[in-house]
Amino acid sequence: MARLAALYTSDAALIRCEIDRVRDEIDLDGNETYAGVGTFYDNVVLHRTYASGIPRDGIWDVPDSDAAIFASGSLHPGQKLEDNAQPFRFRHWLFAAIAETDRSDEVRRHLFDTLPEFLQSLVRGTTLEEVLFAVFLSHLRKLGRTEDPSLEAPLAAQILMRVGRAVDDVPALSPSSVKAKLIFA
Repeated sequence: MARLAALYTSDAALIRCEIDRVRDEIDLDGNETYAGVGTFYDNVVLHRTYASGIPRDGIWDVPDSDAAIFASGSLHPGQKLEDNAQPFRFRHWLFAAIAETDRSDEVRRHLFDTLPEFLQSLVRGTTLEEVLFAVFLSHLRKLGRTEDPSLEAPLAAQILMRVGRAVDDVPALSPSSVKAKLIFA
C-alpha cells in the first residue's frame, strides 16, 4: 500500500513545525520497499530515496522549505528503486500519486504512447504514476510553463483534472474502474 503526504507552509522556516505536527500520523516505516522525500531549498529540488532496510529517521530532516512531499510504497519484482520510487522529479517539479486501476499496464501503455518523444525518453520506470507525471508535464509544455516555478494553484488543478480525464479517456476503460489520488508540488 502506498502512502503519500504533502505539506505546504507560507513560511519555509515553519516546515519542521508542520512535520512535527503530522509525523505521528504518517507511517513511513512500514514494510514498504521504499520511502522518498522531496523538498525545495533555495530554488533547488532536493530528493532522497530510502530502500527497504535502510533506517528512515533522516527522512524527516528537511531544510527550510515551503513544501515537502513524503511517499512510501512497494515495488513489484524487477522494478528498480532508482527508477520507480516516488516522489518523481523533473527539473524543479516534484510529483507523487496513487493511481489504481484494474488495467494499470494498459492505461500506462496508452498514455505513454500519447506523450511527445522527449517526455517518453524521460520515463525510466514502469509505473503508471510516473507516466501520469509525464502527462502533467506535457500539458505544462503545451502552455509554455514547463520552466515556470510559480505556476498558479488553480491552473495546476486544471492540469491535474486533464490528467484524470486522460485516464478516463483510455479506450475501453470505464471511469468506474479507475480510482486515483494525485498529490503534486
